Amino acid sequence: MRDEATREFATFLSDIAASWPPVIPSSGQRIYLDPGTPVSCPGLQATNVFALSGTAQRGTFGADYLDLNPANPVPLEGVPFGGQGFNGGAGTAFDFLGSGLNPTTMPDSFMTVEIRFDHAQTQMAYRFLRLETQVGGAPPQGRGYLYAGFFTVPFTCWDVVHNVQLDVGFVERTITDDSGTILPAAFQLATFDSTWAPDASSNGGREYLFVYRRPYGGAPKPEIAYDGAPIQGAVPALYFLAAKRVDPSSVIHDGDGFRFPWEIPFGPDIDSQMIRLAGQPLTDPAVVQAYQDIVACLSDINRNVGIGSVCQSTPTLASLVSARAEPDRVVLIWEVSFGDGAPVTIERREGTGEWTALARRAPEANGRIELEDATVSPGLSYTYRLRVSAGGTDLLLGETTVQVPSIAVLALAGFQPNPAVGDLRVAFSLASREPARVELFDLAGRRTVAIELPSPAPGAHVARIENGARLASGIYVIRLTQGRRAIMRKAALIR
Repeated sequence: MRDEATREFATFLSDIAASWPPVIPSSGQRIYLDPGTPVSCPGLQATNVFALSGTAQRGTFGADYLDLNPANPVPLEGVPFGGQGFNGGAGTAFDFLGSGLNPTTMPDSFMTVEIRFDHAQTQMAYRFLRLETQVGGAPPQGRGYLYAGFFTVPFTCWDVVHNVQLDVGFVERTITDDSGTILPAAFQLATFDSTWAPDASSNGGREYLFVYRRPYGGAPKPEIAYDGAPIQGAVPALYFLAAKRVDPSSVIHDGDGFRFPWEIPFGPDIDSQMIRLAGQPLTDPAVVQAYQDIVACLSDINRNVGIGSVCQSTPTLASLVSARAEPDRVVLIWEVSFGDGAPVTIERREGTGEWTALARRAPEANGRIELEDATVSPGLSYTYRLRVSAGGTDLLLGETTVQVPSIAVLALAGFQPNPAVGDLRVAFSLASREPARVELFDLAGRRTVAIELPSPAPGAHVARIENGARLASGIYVIRLTQGRRAIMRKAALIR
């Protein structure tokens, strides 16, 4: 049964891979296994072909506090900073402030780690100072994250797979004057105490904790102990914890802990389930049933039984080149390849409302149509499309949805749509007019695309990746960088 499931899975992946480039019969219609094709397989969670074909991803999804005595209330909760576990308060350091260890391209560098709280069993930790002025803003030199010595923390940190104690570091908020000079102790916060001790404020006092992939030795290592290390993206940081106390009286009891599991979560994709089942005995009826469910599901798809239409034509008459949204305007550019230059109607709707004609535009000599819509409202969503008359029939082309920001923030949505099938477009938002960069990496860590934005407008953008057709199918990592901040997101491309 295991071999049969493996054969069906291999056939399924071959069908996915063989769909691009697609078969193009004389009718001109492209034929391929549509990733959006709905499926319903007993015992499996996936609802479409794309979900079934996903690649298993390891992560810290189950990161959580370990409460030794259930009679004691859990004292910490996660601060949602985008981590995979603990309500967004725990995850890989690479996806937080940056690290030299990329969980996508270097998964074998990660392992399950535990923090073990005990005031009698302690270790030393790297201390870094996050600078802020008395009104909370960044001083002229930036946040700094200055190295400030090696101090005792009330716990030890362990690689539980290899039973190796690991180095850790922590961050403390540090108040400066307007010029960036650190103020005396009397002006500092209560958390400025040279140890890791988050408070009960909404961000826990920003007492970030880092776990490093270096054996603990009781002395600082130069590769970690330097100014700016937490944000330089070079240190061997495994995980981060951003926590807050549930209330000011919450106590972290000796014997409690925090666990960063490095695991493959149970997901809808076949890949993760095949990996989970591989090490389990076929004498277990539940394992046999799981394999039977996989075979039943994939054999039908591989033979096109009961899954609806798998063919889809891909219109190329119009494609979106770019979209930009600011709080007071939206700017869109389409590229068209039809007609004799006659005007087309641009339609818009707000949210899920009715479509209305917004403007008439004729393509420019280069085949592009540009629209600047200054009648938008901050915080609302708008969808735009082109209405083209051809042979007495109206064609609706180039539909795209734009979220108008209330304020400009740095954010990365990823491919639009995701998974990307035709033209490659990346949706993101910029916080300022600072230079920015959008990069695309394959899972081997190779940069395949770099888009430089030297003087961008703040707000939402959709950028088309030129020459995106040369990229192969697969999972990619998109990185958006502006100033000192960088955001990363995975995205899928199906050719």
